[in-house]
This record gives sequence, C-alpha cells and structure tokens, in this order.
Amino acid sequence: MDYKILIQAVQQEAGSEDAKLSISYGGATVANEVAISSTDSSSPTNVVFEVTGAPASGDSASVDLICTLANDYYVDSDTDRRIIMQAVYYTDKADGTNYKRWGSTTGLWDTISTFDSTTMESSQFEAVSGNDQPSDFLAGQYVTLYADPVTVTVKLPLTSGSSGDYPASEENPR
Repeated sequence: MDYKILIQAVQQEAGSEDAKLSISYGGATVANEVAISSTDSSSPTNVVFEVTGAPASGDSASVDLICTLANDYYVDSDTDRRIIMQAVYYTDKADGTNYKRWGSTTGLWDTISTFDSTTMESSQFEAVSGNDQPSDFLAGQYVTLYADPVTVTVKLPLTSGSSGDYPASEENPR
C-alpha cells in the first residue's frame, strides 16, 4: 500500500539557519533536509512525503519512520536547535492509482491532490525510541528531535484511511 503522510512540525531556533528534518522509511529517504521554518505551533510547517510498500490500513497496521534533525546546533540550554513534531496525518492509495478520501458530504470516494490536515486522516505518534526520548512516552504526545544521535523511530498507526469501512460500489469503484 502507498501512503502520503504529513507531519506538522515547528522548530526551536538556534544558529543562522532553520532546523532541517530528514525522514526515511524502509531504508529509503522519503524527505531530505526539509526546512522547518515555523516557530508558531498554531501555524506549523507541513512536511508531506510518500511511503510505498507499507501494510494496508487496519487495526494493527503501522509504519516505522526514522526522523532525524539533519543540522543539529547546540551552544547551551538557551541556544539549542530542536524540531517538535506535533501532529501526523495520512491518506492511502487503496485503488493502487489515486489517493482518495471518503467524501462525507458527497457519499463518494473523492480523489485528492492537495495534502493537508483537512484532506487527510488524523493519526498520532504511537511510540518513540532513540537518544534522549522519554521512557514514559504516551501515544499522542509531541516528538522532539535534538542531541546526538537525533534519530527517533515513530510508529504511525494506520487505522482508518480511505480503505476503511466504506465499501466500493458501482458508482464509486475506488
């Protein structure tokens, strides 16, 4: 199954450049040094990328994403570049060709080409691991990237998506 995934993130500024986020899945880089320019949690930077060959969405489906602060910068506790990943969304390509979302007002599967929090399914960060990550992480918390090494594994539950409970029909063949 192929997915578009969106991670909303903000940076804690330090140094002369924006924090940069790299993401890999299955050993392949899916987002390379994307600048996280926002520092405002009410208007985060959207990082959209595609993963291919992932499990189909369902109650036990998830993907492991390796997320890295690509340009760490630290002087002291007041000058420490970080990335705070605060939300995650996804949509799938259940028909193998198009990304779709159930149109609650149309009652049909709508093909989508704009990927943002209004067109994608909401999910949450389920688990993290890596240097300086909290051992008592609770699902749904923000994930902060900082320090060396700055790689975390994020389990992303894929529980509904466009291959959810809405059946295909003659008018709407997915």
